[in-house]
Amino acid sequence: DHLLQLDKRRRKIEDFDYGDHWAEIDGHGENLIICWGSLAAACREAAMYLREDGIDTRVVALRLLAPLDTAKLGEILADARRILIVEQTHSEQFHNYLRANADLGGEVSVLARPGPLPIRPGEIIEKIAKDWRSQ
Repeated sequence: DHLLQLDKRRRKIEDFDYGDHWAEIDGHGENLIICWGSLAAACREAAMYLREDGIDTRVVALRLLAPLDTAKLGEILADARRILIVEQTHSEQFHNYLRANADLGGEVSVLARPGPLPIRPGEIIEKIAKDWRSQ
């Protein structure tokens, strides 16, 4: 039966322990950039420049969106003062998904832009300069 097969697959994913591989985490600090997928490299590069500028920044690049590991994400969010969610969408779907499933806490801003051109590290830094440095 198709429904039984779907339930079995869901249980396998939900019960699997991803350990430290639930996300790629880079850096330390109370400033947090959250992204997923192909934006991870641009976010890491932006964070590297921000750190060189004296802004401690941590990047959390989620590897699995569903099921979201809310416990591990919650531990990181608890220490965050400022959060930038970066996503390659028009309607902030990733931001809305995170808001629906986790307590984002800190001051949250979003950089959401549809493709086809990818978001670049410079755009991320400009958004942070506008939002974080004015706070």
